[in-house]
Amino acid sequence: MFALNSQNYQEGQVKDHQDGISVDAESLFSIQKVLPKLEEVSLNEKEVMMLWHEKSEEALLHNIKCLQLYCFHNANELDTLPFAFLLNVPNMETLAIACSDFKEIFPSQKLEGEYIRKLAQLKGLRLVNLSQLSTIGLEHSWKDRLCENLEVLQIQRCPRLTNIVQSAVSFSSLKELLINQCHGLECLFTSSKAKSLVRLKEMCIEECKSIKEIVAKEEDESTQDEIIFEHLIKISLNSLPYLTTFHTGNSSLKLPSLHKVIITQCPKIINFSQGSISAPILLGIQVSQDDFKIMCFACVIL
Repeated sequence: MFALNSQNYQEGQVKDHQDGISVDAESLFSIQKVLPKLEEVSLNEKEVMMLWHEKSEEALLHNIKCLQLYCFHNANELDTLPFAFLLNVPNMETLAIACSDFKEIFPSQKLEGEYIRKLAQLKGLRLVNLSQLSTIGLEHSWKDRLCENLEVLQIQRCPRLTNIVQSAVSFSSLKELLINQCHGLECLFTSSKAKSLVRLKEMCIEECKSIKEIVAKEEDESTQDEIIFEHLIKISLNSLPYLTTFHTGNSSLKLPSLHKVIITQCPKIINFSQGSISAPILLGIQVSQDDFKIMCFACVIL
């Protein structure tokens, strides 16, 4: 990903007195030449503020498909993301946010229609190194179209995050889920939320100190219920010291496409699910030596 460099402003600075941002005129000229040719770019807070006041910013960012925002450390002043700036990235498909102080990504207040349409076209969302993040905000009803269209969701090193979503949402297009070093999470989904993952192909959960289960049971769950991961090919569970099971409920798990399961350094795992499991093409479960006891329930899946 191409990263602009606007950190060193010594000579030829231009001052925007309205917001107090210092802009290097030579750097700005370079940005104007380079940006229209790019499909991926990484911008820090200062660079975003600099471009925000450019009359031609939409033309500059027209070809960008993957946008990374990083080093937003005045997040309290911005509340959440600079949504007005995102409107000027008309073809954005992937949004990555890294190394910033945001406490929430998407606000509870409903945004205007043009913002919703912009977010609805996102296919990928990546959140990395957000030490203050306590909620993503995907549960707010106005973001249903965003959740329904997401294909890739990656969350890494967000230690204060306690859940992915707080209410029922549909991730009906999600294909890839990666969770890494999110130590506040105890489970990922309830069984009803898991039922919406109809296109999920790969799930990778790593180094989360508090996770006890991947799919949590619900009060009204019975053995007659089914959770079907129609397209799930691979499950990888690594370094989860308190994980005891994949699913705690009695629902039947149907995994018709699953052919690879990797479980390493999960010393407390007891079983894969309380309910019945169907995985007709799974050849076996790859485990580390420390997790040898996992082999005792591999035969249940097979």
